[in-house]
This record gives sequence, C-alpha cells and structure tokens, in this order.
Amino acid sequence: MFVSELYSSLLLGDKALWTPLHQLLQTLSHYEQKAFFDAVLRDLSQKYLDAGGAVASLNAENQPMIRGVAALVTGMTQNNSVLEEHLVQWISNATGESARFGLQTRRAVIATLAQSQGKYSILGPVCNPNNPKTSCSTY
Repeated sequence: MFVSELYSSLLLGDKALWTPLHQLLQTLSHYEQKAFFDAVLRDLSQKYLDAGGAVASLNAENQPMIRGVAALVTGMTQNNSVLEEHLVQWISNATGESARFGLQTRRAVIATLAQSQGKYSILGPVCNPNNPKTSCSTY
C-alpha cells in the first residue's frame, strides 16, 4: 500500500515529480531499489494491465495503458544503472519475478528497452520491421 501511495502521489498527479523519486531511490541500497521497482511494477500491473491474471487480448484499446506503464518504467530506470541492469535481468529471466506477470506487463517492459536500442546488447537486436538490419520472425 505504501509503495502505491508513494509513486501515485509523486508521478500520477497533475505534474510528475521525477526528481524527488530519483533522489529517494538513490538513498536506498541496490537491493531496496530493486525491491521498490518490483513493487511498483507489480502494483501497476495489477491496477492497469494484467488485472485478475486474465490473458489480455492484443488489441488497440490496450496500447495506451501499455505505453503509460512503459513511460513510468522508463522514468524510474532512467539514469539509474542499478535499475537499468535489473530491468534487463527481469525481462530475460524466464523463471524469476517476470514469469509471474502477464503479457501486457512484459510488453510494457520490452517497450521500455526498445526505446534504448543498442544500449542493451545482451538482448540482441530489437525487431523493427522498418529496419532491414533487424530480423523479425513470427511464431
């Protein structure tokens, strides 16, 4: 409950207050930063994306929520190497915390990583159908 109230009051009001959030995160240990990030992502997922654990359809009406969560994840991880590395580990670990989240949450995290193409070489090239240097496959 505390985490939800904290990020809601700082980020979801009329004006997002990123500086106080970043300053707060810097006072926490690496473990606490990751735990806070996980709690925020879990709360966002439950409230806005994967409510009830239902498998969501991939239609256009879900896109604004996915983009909104991706923007919050981007803002939290921006200029924070601890959280940037955690985000890559989070999405690439099939048996960890990310395995408990639904498709829409994973899409929001992937959208965050896609904005920083080239920064995360561990993931390989991001599929971009408009860029012939990346390959896209369908399953």
